[in-house]
Amino acid sequence: MTEERPLRLTPVQQGMLFEYVRSPAEGRYVAQMKWRLDGVVDAHALRHAWQDVVRTHEVFRTGFSWLDVDAPSQTVVPDATCEWIEQDWRSLSAGDCVARLDTYLGLDRRRGFDLSAPP
Repeated sequence: MTEERPLRLTPVQQGMLFEYVRSPAEGRYVAQMKWRLDGVVDAHALRHAWQDVVRTHEVFRTGFSWLDVDAPSQTVVPDATCEWIEQDWRSLSAGDCVARLDTYLGLDRRRGFDLSAPP
């Protein structure tokens, strides 16, 4: 792994950061995805696989600094642990699952991101 060091933002990154900081609730440049996994899912293996993705790809370990600095920058940290939320909805009806997922996704969008803290 590399050590932490601030890196300049590209002009596109600067624009995206500006737009997000200016209006985080608008959700520009934020994509939310969902998948349906059928059959037996090994949640432990899935969690570890996602952590391997974070460990392997710097983009998932990057935070941004823009307050009290001369110029915005990004920093890739050597190690980061991704947030993992696991919920068991097997006892719910299909309609209740859809409603609960819609509620969860809405709350997640409103929560937004702390761009200074990777991942």
